Amino acid sequence: MGETIKSWLFTVAYRVYIDYYRKHKRIVVKEQGFFATLFDKKKLLLDSLVTKEEMNEIVTLLDRLPDKHKYAVLLHDFHGLTQREAAE
Repeated sequence: MGETIKSWLFTVAYRVYIDYYRKHKRIVVKEQGFFATLFDKKKLLLDSLVTKEEMNEIVTLLDRLPDKHKYAVLLHDFHGLTQREAAE
């Protein structure tokens, strides 16, 4: 149980850091050239890392659910079924 709390705290801290970074970065690109491309690649990398981390956590949490609940979540959140349809 302690590892779960550590994981949750790390995720919360990481997301707070990312939110702070995004709100306070002051990069101004005046020309669309090499540096604009460089900053775009860096932003895309950061966004993909956040997405991968979140997906890893989702998969970990889904694996802990009983199959019945796991399938309902997958059907609703990833396949677009209503909650009623997923529950059936």
